[in-house]
Amino acid sequence: MLKNTAWTIFIAIFLSLLSYFLFSPKIQYGGDIIEYFGTSESLINHQGLNLMEQDKTNLVKRLGSGYFDNPEYYLQAKNGQRYAVHFPLYSLINVPTRIALRILGIDEYKAFRLTNLLILTLVSFIILKFYLKSFFSQIAYLVLVYLSPIIWHLVWPGPEVFSLSLTLLSIFLFLDHNPKRRTWAILLSTVASYQSQPLVVVPVIYLITYFIESYRKTKKLVTSWKEAFLYLVLLLLIFLPNIYYFLIFGSFSSFSKLSGVAFANFTFKKFFELFFDPNIGLFWYAPIIFITGFYFLIKSAIKEKNTIFLEIILLTSTFYLVNINWNNGTAGFGPTRYALPVLPFLIYFYCKNAVFNIKHVLILFLIGITQLGILSFNGYIMPDFENTVRHSPYAQLVLNNFPSLYNPTPEIFVERTRELEGGFWDTTIYKDKGNCRKAYVLITGTQKLIDECGFIPEKYKSELVNEFLEKTNSPRTVVTTEATFYPADGVCSWDYKQDESYPYVCMRNIEDVVRYTGIKDEGRFVGIDNMPGIWKMKWGQPADITVPAGYIINHYSLKGIYVDY
Repeated sequence: MLKNTAWTIFIAIFLSLLSYFLFSPKIQYGGDIIEYFGTSESLINHQGLNLMEQDKTNLVKRLGSGYFDNPEYYLQAKNGQRYAVHFPLYSLINVPTRIALRILGIDEYKAFRLTNLLILTLVSFIILKFYLKSFFSQIAYLVLVYLSPIIWHLVWPGPEVFSLSLTLLSIFLFLDHNPKRRTWAILLSTVASYQSQPLVVVPVIYLITYFIESYRKTKKLVTSWKEAFLYLVLLLLIFLPNIYYFLIFGSFSSFSKLSGVAFANFTFKKFFELFFDPNIGLFWYAPIIFITGFYFLIKSAIKEKNTIFLEIILLTSTFYLVNINWNNGTAGFGPTRYALPVLPFLIYFYCKNAVFNIKHVLILFLIGITQLGILSFNGYIMPDFENTVRHSPYAQLVLNNFPSLYNPTPEIFVERTRELEGGFWDTTIYKDKGNCRKAYVLITGTQKLIDECGFIPEKYKSELVNEFLEKTNSPRTVVTTEATFYPADGVCSWDYKQDESYPYVCMRNIEDVVRYTGIKDEGRFVGIDNMPGIWKMKWGQPADITVPAGYIINHYSLKGIYVDY
């Protein structure tokens, strides 16, 4: 009777979501929709992955031409044609849904939400049918999955639900300790990683664990040619995207062709923000799931003396931090997509440890109540994607009352205060009821702060001195997008003689500019009104320049500090 109740609830959830998603007129665009919808457009139109002119024309009608102005969405391949940066599997999976909607006369842009719902429903059916036998564990699963931040990504035009669902099922399969099911776990986690490369950590660690345990039992590296062949096939499948990217782009990862993706982007501060930042941190959008899930995970790791899932979470999270786009699409208010892959592990360990008693019933009740409250400020199952560039209610509470406590990676503060993603920053000021509360101030943007807030608090003035408006006897370096160089008085006269007491230089010609500034692109510099030694470096990509001895510069600073009021 109780088991039937759980299945009745599951079916009701599916049918309700299906009906709502089919007939709700609201469609939002966000994330990398241009690639995922665009590749499916190409597959439908000419059964290829390359972008053709007709594909582009169809996409521009709904999505506009702006996406195609960004060269990092569709990269030029070795054959001269343009292909999407992301692996095409998710787009391929979307094709049947698009065709079905076309036949039914329903907007094909609803394909994402329906594909995501069908994938999550299928995975949930398998888990409820074969792995969670008790009524309480089934109810716990339904609460944790359908009231968690995962639900916000059902309408997100991207593969997050696809990757999370397959990862979740892979955990159940892998911990079944059945060799065949472990193979399936490796396969499913491999497929999940195709759309989110850091997730490749999951199948790699699965495979290594599988190999080590097999060796301990048999004392042989492989027991048969069949097993050796299986290992080879699994490895090839794990690295299939790399093979694809090499064949198409001549590089083992398309992301190596994107600007800014590098391990140098990793910081411990960003790792902390992944979980606890009041705008993008996972904890604030699933607090009790986070605490109890990690409790059971760590308890299991100690009991079983097996830390592979902690290692997976640590390594996967670390690899996500190499991305330059830190304030990425969060499906409205919500956790960064880079933190979402932690949820399947927390859900698994909670559900497998859920016991029907007063304590666990109370905890599950609290999870349900708190998650309903959290879902409410993000539109429940239909979040407003514009909130991706707005401060969350948590962040607003802190900024309005305790601004000095919140000093995030500047990208988060600047984009959410300006309510605009991307572009170059300016001094950015957060106000509450017209009163300045916090600002991120560029060294060269102090006047804006004075104009809007009336003054600069005394304790910050020494940190906001622009050192490049004072000449020095030695060269200095700075990263900037543009700059005007002014020599010291008299150094460009023909009778000037450089010596140890007056070691200043004059850049008389473009060859001097290249030699002294270290910038090889001569076309980026222009002389100013035929005035010897004065040069303008035109606006462009941030560059690490050298300011010669004796020169001062007016430049666009990328360096700033937080100022609290």
